[in-house]
Amino acid sequence: MSWRAQLSSHIRELRFVFNPNNKNSLGLRNFIDNNYSEIKMLNPALPFLVRAYSGPDVLPSVTAEYDQNVHKRSLTDASAEQVEATLKELFDIGVKEPKNPASRDGDVSRVYETFIPPIQARLD
Repeated sequence: MSWRAQLSSHIRELRFVFNPNNKNSLGLRNFIDNNYSEIKMLNPALPFLVRAYSGPDVLPSVTAEYDQNVHKRSLTDASAEQVEATLKELFDIGVKEPKNPASRDGDVSRVYETFIPPIQARLD
């Protein structure tokens, strides 16, 4: 099975940030345009967030949240192929990351239930 199809088993959330008007985000924009649909189809439960912000201080990056850690990588002036390689690197980190027992089967909703009590329990 392709590593792309296993993203949701090892990464809890992917967040991409870029400036749509800045040429240093071109590779990331191309990667998202060409790969978002396939990755989302293979990992429907994975939060795959794409955030476009304007402003001179916005640099393209990807943040991967795992069960117990967060890793961020700069994608400034990266080509679409470099973005893919960075995503694969973050996947490989996720394979080695310690897992919450509730997330071992890839069910993200069970992970959140572990950390957030149901609303009714908080109201009582």
